[in-house]
Amino acid sequence: MFILTDTLKRIRRSIFARNLKRAREKKMMPAEEAATRAGVSIATWYKYESGDQWPRTEDQFARVCKAVSLKPQDTFRKSFA
Repeated sequence: MFILTDTLKRIRRSIFARNLKRAREKKMMPAEEAATRAGVSIATWYKYESGDQWPRTEDQFARVCKAVSLKPQDTFRKSFA
């Protein structure tokens, strides 16, 4: 059970990271600007986009999504373009 749960978490984090980066690139926004808009460091932003970390609070999650005009419901969709 632990392995399955851990795997699902990695998959969700990977989908979130991919969609976050796609949303930023679609707006042709530099990562630095997105980080500033979200109120996080550039290092943290890159961790979000690489899937190494994700927002720890709902407020932080909402700010990250808003920074790149990503609807929260689209963050975990596999088919988000």
